[in-house]
Amino acid sequence: MAMRHRLSLIGDLATKRVIKQFAAKYHLVYFGAVDAREDEHELVRGVTVSTSHIDNHYTVGTLQGRDITVVHRKNTLTFPGKAPSQYKWLILQLDLARTGLPHIFIDAHHHDETFYANLFIALPQFQNVTAHLFAQDAAFSKHCKAFGFPHDYEAIAAVLQPDVTAAIGHHFHQFDYEIIDDRLYVYASNSVVTMTVLQEMLRVGVWLADFLDGKSNSS
Repeated sequence: MAMRHRLSLIGDLATKRVIKQFAAKYHLVYFGAVDAREDEHELVRGVTVSTSHIDNHYTVGTLQGRDITVVHRKNTLTFPGKAPSQYKWLILQLDLARTGLPHIFIDAHHHDETFYANLFIALPQFQNVTAHLFAQDAAFSKHCKAFGFPHDYEAIAAVLQPDVTAAIGHHFHQFDYEIIDDRLYVYASNSVVTMTVLQEMLRVGVWLADFLDGKSNSS
């Protein structure tokens, strides 16, 4: 137990060092740990938000005229009859100029049954829409699952155009994605936090955010 705690501490220090280096490189502001119940910082939401999660390495700033937030989130998810699952998400939130986008979650097979049991409690109408909307996109269907609300089928198809699903399916399925209203979230799930991971999340996130805002029509 002592060794596990020591390794966890070493990992946390390494994560802190990398995210602070990333913040300095891109002129962001690093705040460290935040408490959504007490701090004034805006809570990063999305499908991973809960009453039990812990956020660390909260970092904010503006890049290319777009507000972004980085946070490292931990949580232990439980559900009756299933083993507890420990999760770590490195989350990049990008604010969009566009509003009113449908709620879409794209999981590149990084989450387990316990995660989905909790997700469907929070969003009971959420459904796997991959087969309905993206059956012809072999790479996307192989590597990813897309979730949304049934009444949003048409809007989801309009947002996730073939160029987007092809790029994610072929090149960017190392991450998970969520779109909701005027926010885009890019998730690195249970990954070791490195400068390479952060920079790739930023590159993909800016590309997808620009596409959603109508600034780009290709990958």
